[in-house]
Amino acid sequence: MNLRSESSCRSGSWSSQAVSGILCSVSLPSQKSARLFPFLERADEVALDEAVNAKALGALWVSTGPGAWTPTYHESMVEALDAGGGIQAFLRLAGPDGPLGPLIQYSSGRRVQSEPNQLRSGEVAYIWEPGCTDLDLGVAFQSLADGMFRAARSVTKPHVTDHDGKPVRRLRIGVHAREWYLEHPWPNRVLRDMSTFATYRLRDENLAQ
Repeated sequence: MNLRSESSCRSGSWSSQAVSGILCSVSLPSQKSARLFPFLERADEVALDEAVNAKALGALWVSTGPGAWTPTYHESMVEALDAGGGIQAFLRLAGPDGPLGPLIQYSSGRRVQSEPNQLRSGEVAYIWEPGCTDLDLGVAFQSLADGMFRAARSVTKPHVTDHDGKPVRRLRIGVHAREWYLEHPWPNRVLRDMSTFATYRLRDENLAQ
């Protein structure tokens, strides 16, 4: 996870520029964070986008990309991904003059062109420090983050296991990704964790053979 925490507000980085009314505690504030690594095909990302429904949550998606870039704002996660090269997008609260507060990062899982039998996990993640954020803004952001993670869990299943059959809770898989994998399970198709590059399987793959 490449997110910088809200402690950076003391050093004048992105958080201090984006958030008005920042209130920093004298002592080091505790961090709040969460990470989830879903295996998603494009159709699963569309389902996640619809489940999040950023506009209904009072939020917007911000595009990003490699090198120098100018972010663009979108109601749709898929549109923001496409605008930024398909790599990642950020979900943020929508303010009158643009995005506000901490961000939630979605990194897209993908298949490597040279290894079409391999699907890499994506990532949903956030990290922030309540003691360095306006109280009302912090409450609104945590509600948004909780909604994002509920949506991610609603379109995925906890069927990912290690090679000994032990469930891996931080990894989940979408309906379409599961169908893709079960067409030709391990070792013909591979689920790879983007954070560790370890490989995983599905608990019910033997039933599909």
